[in-house]
Amino acid sequence: MVFKKDVCIIGGGVIGLATAYYLLKAGKSVAVLERAEIGSGASSSCDDMILLQSKKPGIALTLAMESLEMYRDLPRELGMDIGFLSLGGMIIIEDDKQLKIMENFVKQQISYGLDVEIVDRKTLFKKQPHVARYMIASTYSKSDSQVNPLLLMRAFLHNGLRMGMDVFRHTPVIDIDRIGDRWMLKGEKGINIECDSIVIAAGAWSAEIGKMLDIDIPIKPV
Repeated sequence: MVFKKDVCIIGGGVIGLATAYYLLKAGKSVAVLERAEIGSGASSSCDDMILLQSKKPGIALTLAMESLEMYRDLPRELGMDIGFLSLGGMIIIEDDKQLKIMENFVKQQISYGLDVEIVDRKTLFKKQPHVARYMIASTYSKSDSQVNPLLLMRAFLHNGLRMGMDVFRHTPVIDIDRIGDRWMLKGEKGINIECDSIVIAAGAWSAEIGKMLDIDIPIKPV
């Protein structure tokens, strides 16, 4: 059986599902192939932080700040709870050497527009009473937020299916061929999908897909 789609996404984690959702919004037809179960890779094992203050000023911090604004509206847009909360975040400082580094880092972030500050030891233990007693200070940003990755994936999956997305679970990609100006993906269980574009969202296993396309993706699962 051959399915015809605009885009094939390899990997059913949070990146693959989010990519599928926004492509569907743009009017594209999409298929997602997942080698195991939805979210069974890093997406179900990661933390839940949208941590802005760990990002260097520049593209990394810009993307994080723009992402945060997207997350604020996603529960309404998706019509589902994604566990989004803005509770703030801290980076604990152990000694004077770290303090000097973080003071310079925070100055750069403030000049870039991030709401972040250095708080003293007293404020640190008021906010985090169980921190080791030898810690001397901390950064604090009320902008740091969190989202539940499992709820987020469920919301993207639910909306994607409603919008016509095809999902093939337990379907590893075993071969990729070029047919004219289109691609043919061959998955296990006789699944064949013809598409215009491929998105590799396989996380730590992306290098395996890259080999099928003679592309060296320097990622190794550990």
